[in-house]
Amino acid sequence: MKQESGADIVERKVIPVTGDCSLPDLGLSVADRQMLIDNVTVVYHMAATIRFDAPLKQAVLLNARGVKLMIQLAREMKNLQVRRLRLARKSLRDRPKTCPHNLNGTICATFR
Repeated sequence: MKQESGADIVERKVIPVTGDCSLPDLGLSVADRQMLIDNVTVVYHMAATIRFDAPLKQAVLLNARGVKLMIQLAREMKNLQVRRLRLARKSLRDRPKTCPHNLNGTICATFR
C-alpha cells in the first residue's frame, strides 16, 4: 500500500474558501459557511494585521472582531475537535489563565 505524502493529504482534505475577517460573517457565502459548519474538524485561525501604521478601525476589525466571529463560527461546527496547541516559542505560556474578559470559556494565552 502506498503511503500518502503530506501534499496528498492536504490536497484531499483542505478546501479553500474565500472570506474576509473584516466583513460581517467573515465574508463567507452561505454555502461555504454551511460546508464549514458541517465538515470542519480542526480550525487554525491566523488572520491578523501586524501593521503598526494600520488605521485603528481596520486593526480592530481584523484582530478583535475577526477573532470573535471565528469563535462564533467554530461553536457552530458539528465536528470540531478541541486540541491544545503548543508553540515552540518559550515566551508563550499556555497554562490555564484567567481571561481578562468573558470569552465564554475560550482559551487565553499570555505572552511575556
